[in-house]
Amino acid sequence: MTENGANLRSVTWHDGHQAVVGNRGRILTSTNTFQWAPRVSRTLENLLGVRWIDGTFLTIGNLGAVLPSRWLNGARLAVQRLAPGPWLRLFHRGRTRRMHGLQGSIDLRDWTDRFEFSNTQEATLSLDAEAMDHAQRFYRVGTE
Repeated sequence: MTENGANLRSVTWHDGHQAVVGNRGRILTSTNTFQWAPRVSRTLENLLGVRWIDGTFLTIGNLGAVLPSRWLNGARLAVQRLAPGPWLRLFHRGRTRRMHGLQGSIDLRDWTDRFEFSNTQEATLSLDAEAMDHAQRFYRVGTE
């Protein structure tokens, strides 16, 4: 059990990376089994299992929750509004020489691919000129 009372239900490892999942969307990862980093799962469903399948950690949970590690593995996104004007500046951080994908949504249910990129540096910058065409817009970035 974790410090917040979430039961841990499943653990797996691959190539020096451990992943454990549990109740209330709890995901923890480690590369040394001593220090564990919490990961954002974006669900409060109980997560019941995690396995390494076809090059990704795959987590399953209640009510059909399925979470591939593509969206959990450390890629980061920061957004900054450029004023004046309708532009958003997007900073992507992730592993170099890996394929990354940026998706956008206006409702957090339906996601569309904005673009894919392979960064040669740790951080990559892009602009979204269509951001102001929507009352609200959400983004997520992941790594293949």
